[in-house]
Amino acid sequence: MDTSSADPILASRAELRRIRIALEHSPVDLDSHINTARTIIRTLDASNFTQTPVGAQQLSWFISNLQHIAYQYPDDGGVSDIAEWCVGQWLRLLQSDPENLEALKATSTITDGFLTDAAILSATSASTCILGSSVEK
Repeated sequence: MDTSSADPILASRAELRRIRIALEHSPVDLDSHINTARTIIRTLDASNFTQTPVGAQQLSWFISNLQHIAYQYPDDGGVSDIAEWCVGQWLRLLQSDPENLEALKATSTITDGFLTDAAILSATSASTCILGSSVEK
């Protein structure tokens, strides 16, 4: 990933788009893109771009695309750390916007058995933390 870009979010978006296109043409190359996806997650976690309405919309795009990468091969259980991050982010979006249709659709996959047990446990832990932190305020 190009870390010299002035805007790391734009660079991450371009890199994630490149990964998705590459996987459409050669899905067997998933392993070569996992570390880049993890770097994108670290970039998103380190930024505060989601504090704006535009950033929140962009986050949905990032989560959807990273989730697609995490479950490129769902029969293999997916890439658990990326999947867990996606679940946590969907839950955070739902906490801040309970009517977010994309987040509602994405989290409904938990009950459809699409996510691994580890991702479900992570989602349960994340929702407990989110609910616990909102109750304490």
